[in-house]
Amino acid sequence: MPIDKRLAVIVPTRDRPEDLSNLFESIAGQSLLPGQIIIVDSGDISLEKVISEFQYLGITYIKNKLPSLTAKRNFGLKYLNKDVEIVAFFDDDVIFYPDAMDVVMAFFTGSTGNVAGAACNNLGDPRNKISFFLQIGSGRI
Repeated sequence: MPIDKRLAVIVPTRDRPEDLSNLFESIAGQSLLPGQIIIVDSGDISLEKVISEFQYLGITYIKNKLPSLTAKRNFGLKYLNKDVEIVAFFDDDVIFYPDAMDVVMAFFTGSTGNVAGAACNNLGDPRNKISFFLQIGSGRI
């Protein structure tokens, strides 16, 4: 699986080992892997087993008691590798299409000019299979 060291993922979490395991499974199935995954955990439940099971993904695990998702995301920025150019912030219960990271990188590397950010929606209705990133990848924006 190719790895893009320019892409890092930061995930705040609290007491959700099963969701985190599902997220890691989803990342492991990507056609392109991020160069770094940073987990900022403020929970009371140990995540050591889940983290060790997926350590081959290049996980940086940070344990602290920051009170909010935003504080955890911002704290995770301090741990970025020097070659990271693009940071994605994801919730711990996200599951991706297999080419999601490829589509994210294609969006940013193919954009003209500077891009400060992008967002997507999680469309939970099974009839809505197209996410924002899939629309970008297919040219349907």
